[in-house]
Amino acid sequence: KKLYSDLKKEGFLPWLDKENLLGGQKWKTEISKAIKKSSFFLAILSSNSLEKRGYVQKELKIALDIFDEFPSDDIFLIPVYLNDCEPSEERLKDIHGIALYESYQKALKELLRTLNHYRKRKKTASVKALNLEFLNQTMDIP
Repeated sequence: KKLYSDLKKEGFLPWLDKENLLGGQKWKTEISKAIKKSSFFLAILSSNSLEKRGYVQKELKIALDIFDEFPSDDIFLIPVYLNDCEPSEERLKDIHGIALYESYQKALKELLRTLNHYRKRKKTASVKALNLEFLNQTMDIP
């Protein structure tokens, strides 16, 4: 929630299921649509989320499949680590991640540098904000 709030303060439009889903919506469909529409996908990873089975893994697979369609120098999927963990997915191992557990402020600064770099590269004044999809629903950030 803190990362979600901080990104909103910086002018981004982060998408988080617990904040953006409306009552009565089919959550699996809406999450899938949000991932596909997003400019970025923040894969919030922890030892716990990497060991889980179920829809969390499906969301990550959707994002990785979309990422495969991007040119090699484009940024779409950004791993954000809540603790020191190693993803088993080979495609994640090749992507530089951001370690939130080392220093929240430093990690936020690095993430904002990445997102703002994207804004500048696109050079589109009409872009109001970039959408971000969060993989994990809960984050404990000190």
